[in-house]
Amino acid sequence: MLSYTSINLINRHPLTQTLMSKTKVQSMPAKKKTIAFIPARGGSKGIKLKNITALKGKPLIAYTIEAAIKSKLFSDIIVSTEDQNIAKVAIQYGASILNRPVK
Repeated sequence: MLSYTSINLINRHPLTQTLMSKTKVQSMPAKKKTIAFIPARGGSKGIKLKNITALKGKPLIAYTIEAAIKSKLFSDIIVSTEDQNIAKVAIQYGASILNRPVK
């Protein structure tokens, strides 16, 4: 493995400079957008409204939204829900909402 000092020496070498000046630099492709999609049903079969049930003082869905934000991997975080209470909590914690139909 090369150290930072080794890389600096290589970059300053006349042959490296010559090669770099003769090499065409291609532009990087546009950065792709990555979306976090979090499904959150209001009508859970086990625990009703479990996504907004408090766990250690925060709604359960807040932990998922905060983890997605903290990861810095996503350009947008979308919560898909049919429940307006879940939507309000998701917005409060920084997510966008995709309203889906009630079944």
